[in-house]
Amino acid sequence: QQSHCRRNIFCSRKDTHCVQSLHHHRRGIATIVGKGKLGTSDFKMETVENESGKQISTWHDIPLFCEGEGINMVVEIPKYTKAKMEIDTKSELNPIVQDMKKGALRDYHGPIFWNYGALPQTWEDPNEKGGEEVGYCCGDNDPLDVVEIGSEILPMGSI
Repeated sequence: QQSHCRRNIFCSRKDTHCVQSLHHHRRGIATIVGKGKLGTSDFKMETVENESGKQISTWHDIPLFCEGEGINMVVEIPKYTKAKMEIDTKSELNPIVQDMKKGALRDYHGPIFWNYGALPQTWEDPNEKGGEEVGYCCGDNDPLDVVEIGSEILPMGSI
């Protein structure tokens, strides 16, 4: 049975203008568009619904479940990159941006070896302590983290 979730990716060689179409049976078609220059505080990836032309929330409007058995993941950090990108939970419509600490853009010490992202429409409660398997840590007030360990490098913003 073919899933109704599939992605079409259209990227130039520069990551600054990556565009991806998301097809989903309930959402119609949405496009992920990079704005600004990657590696600057101006860069962000926005999700735009093609039918209406309106920006939608990367966190709240992308469905968690595909038709059938699939679960959607929003790729924040592509495999073999090191920029610490994340869904901006504090900005309207939650674009993907590079995380900042003390006014500086954050990077990992080296490239990561998997595609890293978030599960849309989920949230880790900072007031709830986890079990022993997570060291009794509380949630981080963000969508649930997820890694994809396949061999393919998935572009930032991929669903």
